[in-house]
Amino acid sequence: MALIQHWQNKIDSHRALFNFVWFKAFWFVAIIYHQEAILLGLLVLYFATLSQLTTHLSHYLLFAIIGISIDYILYLQQIFVFDKPGFPLWLALLWLAFATTIKAFLSFLQTRLVLAALLGMCAGPISYYFAMQLNAVSFSQPLTYTLTILAIAWAVLLPLLLVLNRLLSTSAAKKKSYSLDKLSEEK
Repeated sequence: MALIQHWQNKIDSHRALFNFVWFKAFWFVAIIYHQEAILLGLLVLYFATLSQLTTHLSHYLLFAIIGISIDYILYLQQIFVFDKPGFPLWLALLWLAFATTIKAFLSFLQTRLVLAALLGMCAGPISYYFAMQLNAVSFSQPLTYTLTILAIAWAVLLPLLLVLNRLLSTSAAKKKSYSLDKLSEEK
């Protein structure tokens, strides 16, 4: 147990860099191989590095559900087409992995929402474009139309997730503080 705590502390001191490298590896495995078992293993590995797993996991799940919902709507509107019928599990797992970046790598954008919108507007569509180039997804609509839809969605989505993270983190901190106050009163 001490060894796990030691590695959690080491990784926590470089969480943003670790998260960036881990997410890029996850993205490539998801897009190129679509191997859900490997993706689940990578998620377990990442979650094992967290010292506050229960708090973070509930936030990650909420962020992922929001992202999955948007992609699912685009799938239902036949903007996204996948090689197998149905919405792919690997894409849902990719959203769960992306959700981790909100608390780590992308956390520097918490108070820079205009920059977050600009980054989302550019990086979101680029990610999907490269996924299309690697045959993970096809676009049924013209490329310009699809990328414009994605740019608008991501310009709203990334700042929204960051604001939601800030609200949830503030709420969790208040609850923790309240619990500590109650505990000290009981003594």
